[in-house]
Amino acid sequence: MDSLLKPSQLQGKDICFLLDIEYYGVLYRFSTFPIDIEDTASNQTIRYIGGLSDPDINQQTQIVGFNPEANKISIELIFPSVNWISEWTKGRVFDSSVCQLSIITAKDHKTTYTMQSRVSLFKGAASGAIFGTPDKPQGHIAFSIENDLVITDRKIIQEYQYLEISEFINIWSPSEGKIQPFVFGSPGSYPRPLSDGFDFLGRDAATPAYVIEFTSAIIRFLIAYDLTESGSVRVYDSRGGYFENPIETDIDSNGQIYSYVALDGTTPEEFDNFDTSGDTDIEYWTDWTPSNGSVLSPYSNEAINGAGDICIYFLEKSGLDYDFEAWSGVRLFLNKYKFAGYINAPDATWFEWLKESIIEYLPIEVVNGANGLRPLVNLYFTSDYINPSHHISDNGDFQIITGLQPLDTEVINKINMFYCWSGIYQRFNAVLRFKPDMDLTKNDLANRIPSQIAKMSLEQYGLQEKTLELYHVYDLDTALRIGHDKLRLQAFGAMAIEVSAAPKFGYLDLGDILSLSSEALGFDNYKCQIVSKSWQDNRWRFIIHLENNSLINPNQ
Repeated sequence: MDSLLKPSQLQGKDICFLLDIEYYGVLYRFSTFPIDIEDTASNQTIRYIGGLSDPDINQQTQIVGFNPEANKISIELIFPSVNWISEWTKGRVFDSSVCQLSIITAKDHKTTYTMQSRVSLFKGAASGAIFGTPDKPQGHIAFSIENDLVITDRKIIQEYQYLEISEFINIWSPSEGKIQPFVFGSPGSYPRPLSDGFDFLGRDAATPAYVIEFTSAIIRFLIAYDLTESGSVRVYDSRGGYFENPIETDIDSNGQIYSYVALDGTTPEEFDNFDTSGDTDIEYWTDWTPSNGSVLSPYSNEAINGAGDICIYFLEKSGLDYDFEAWSGVRLFLNKYKFAGYINAPDATWFEWLKESIIEYLPIEVVNGANGLRPLVNLYFTSDYINPSHHISDNGDFQIITGLQPLDTEVINKINMFYCWSGIYQRFNAVLRFKPDMDLTKNDLANRIPSQIAKMSLEQYGLQEKTLELYHVYDLDTALRIGHDKLRLQAFGAMAIEVSAAPKFGYLDLGDILSLSSEALGFDNYKCQIVSKSWQDNRWRFIIHLENNSLINPNQ
């Protein structure tokens, strides 16, 4: 199915919404008016029976981030020949039924669209069904369609990651019952600021290591499950000693591959007072700096550390519907942002953790779309030269109905950013301070980052300070990117207008960049971005974010 309607397909035609619902192997087809559609694959005519009110479509982004609750679609239907109370007493529930909402155009209740060319708007699962309302027919049901995070999103930590003697017969007793975390990237190193730059000689232990074999002949330290890249790691004890040896792999009693380093009678590459006494109060931690990284990326020939690879990897693990083609399209751009660290929270799920720990710091929006979760690169970060998707003029069919109004974003013009988390000492080893002070004559260290944008914001809004704690960033360039992104996005707030548009503008999609001309506002080809799209009273409503940046929109 196509991803959008084309302007030429909407002229002089009515919009018809289609809804396919699969419930216990039976496919039900509803529409906003009865219509027949040809299925070219089977050479059949498919009947949509009507019965569907205009759906409550309300898709929106946050300026940066994700709000899945704002991307549900509310539906109310009457199923023919279905008694929902009877279904419920039989233990048959409607929630989790697969739903697909699409759209076509028609003239006189006839369409040239086929089942293969209809435009998909939203795919998800039924949720929160309400039925058995006394004054409604027995087939009446109201529900929402959403990409159901509660039902589908899977936990990161698996049973085999709880370390037991049944897995490792010679396990050291303090390691029993511990969780071997999911490790990614190469955490451990940190930059140290100088007056004219940074050195990259800082090293510290970042992820837990557990002793799974403790004998007189060998001590084996589990550092990660799954295969890892080749190389070495340094293992520290909590009393300050360490050794460095190559990574090796083996299989536990459940058949799971794991990575470890061993300390035996041979001399390690590096050794400094490492404690092998077996005292039960000792902890062991791993510095991945000398290695090539932990778990391998399925999308490249290196460890998974780029945000693009991480997003696709985690989405695949989550079991949620996601738009692989859309994520692949931004993968290399997002891979400029590098992350590393570990996850050992027993209740953490793949997508929720990704949303809170990675997506929060990326220059993207994430929304539910026709093929599931998809990314939108924010207008602020597309490039200095932007090619709009569409050129639109303010008129009766595309009517601006509000003045410029602020979006609900926090103003920030000073950032204290802590990163490079030390697991062994439970502290951050590095800090960047993004400052509105542009006086370069001061004898500041290189981790004091002056910002012209922050200075201009300070003059307008006063000091607006923010502290960021980045537990999964060890890369200086990534920390700098995130800080500058936050300032560019939030130093001056964000402004928007609301538009009421005729049905023919259904081809405009969430995230589209427009070139907008408006005599009333004095705009001529002003670049802006759609951040909300809804359908109300047979009209589209758009909220459009305006970028006040002279590089993107020269002063008009």
